[in-house]
Amino acid sequence: MTAIVRRMDNLGRVVIPKEMRTQLEMGPGTPMEIVGTDDGIFLRKQQELPLSERVRRLREEAIQEGAPVEVIYQMNQLLDILEDC
Repeated sequence: MTAIVRRMDNLGRVVIPKEMRTQLEMGPGTPMEIVGTDDGIFLRKQQELPLSERVRRLREEAIQEGAPVEVIYQMNQLLDILEDC
């Protein structure tokens, strides 16, 4: 995909070119994830993840943030329950 330069308006909005929206199947009301990275901002359609995967990712974030062991333990128990469903 080709890079296109757009200017941000005074409300912080940037228009995604119609050609890109069409190619990526993004229409009005499409939920978007805005992810901050070291290089800037990454924009993508919201991912439809199963609950177990969302909990797994939260657990990994909790571990990285140094959450208490009890919290990690409870997340592991929740994952066990979700995987059995």
